[in-house]
Amino acid sequence: MEDILPVKTNKIVKPRPLQAASIPGLLGMFQNEWDALMLSNFALEQQLHTARQELSHALYQHDAACRVIARLKKERDEARMLLAQAERQIPSSAAVTMNDNAVVSNGKRVAKDEFGPDGKRIRSGITSAIITELTECNAMLSGQRKKLLFQMQELASNLLEIV
Repeated sequence: MEDILPVKTNKIVKPRPLQAASIPGLLGMFQNEWDALMLSNFALEQQLHTARQELSHALYQHDAACRVIARLKKERDEARMLLAQAERQIPSSAAVTMNDNAVVSNGKRVAKDEFGPDGKRIRSGITSAIITELTECNAMLSGQRKKLLFQMQELASNLLEIV
């Protein structure tokens, strides 16, 4: 009880502004407050609209990126499968054509157990037919990717014009 101090308050009341003294003054104050509130609401709605457009654009880009990634993963898996098939076919066809020597891609003949400068065993290289096939496949897929990217950019610009 000794630590408790009495709270002293002033009994002075703040005077009302001159406009609040009459009904027309109060109506004017309320009108000004309403106008300020509506301007603030309008600014918030504009910010919301802008944020929605940005979000829509970002979601569209994310979706397009996911589709591109999925397609690239599919192409990668197909390429790995084709490579595995080619690796299975090369040893069987190479065993039939090889006697004791193998031809390296630079044209030199090497013994089966000969080692290269890096210490690894030298094997037969990729044939020119396989290189040609891979180059053609690469050109075709690159062209398709460029077309799809151009179409996606056109769709994005059209979508932004609509929104």
